[in-house]
Amino acid sequence: IEAEGALLVRELGALPPRERLPVISHWSIAGGDFPALTGEALHKVDLVFVQTFDLQTSNSAKARQVVSAAMKLFHLNDVSEIKSPAGLAHAYDLTHILALAIDKTGSTDRRKIRDALEQVERYDGLVRSYRPPFTATRHEALGPENVFLSRFRKDGVIQALK
Repeated sequence: IEAEGALLVRELGALPPRERLPVISHWSIAGGDFPALTGEALHKVDLVFVQTFDLQTSNSAKARQVVSAAMKLFHLNDVSEIKSPAGLAHAYDLTHILALAIDKTGSTDRRKIRDALEQVERYDGLVRSYRPPFTATRHEALGPENVFLSRFRKDGVIQALK
């Protein structure tokens, strides 16, 4: 998806300015090094994309702890070097929610874990406080209030348009 999105942006960037349509994308283009794949075309196209977490502005103790660990683990010098902040936050939150469900079941049986995911009452994560994360009738942990648009700055860092 990242490669296809980069191709689209490069092709749009090659068009005369009056022919370039704005693009609103899903978040998967922000999962790697999209700015490197698009080059200068990225800054010729009006591109925004959906995100659910902004490491640049999140200042919770948990966010600071996770960022510190990620920087050590991946040998980074600055938080801006984390290429997919929303991906990091989602993976962090969902891994912990999954662990809570596994603890509830005392098992690694897939069906028991699936059912236990609906029984996790609460988890205070990076993206949000999940109360509960999932129910029998709602298997999406995020809502419209968790979504915002972002764009890439000239230096390739993701910037929220809040």
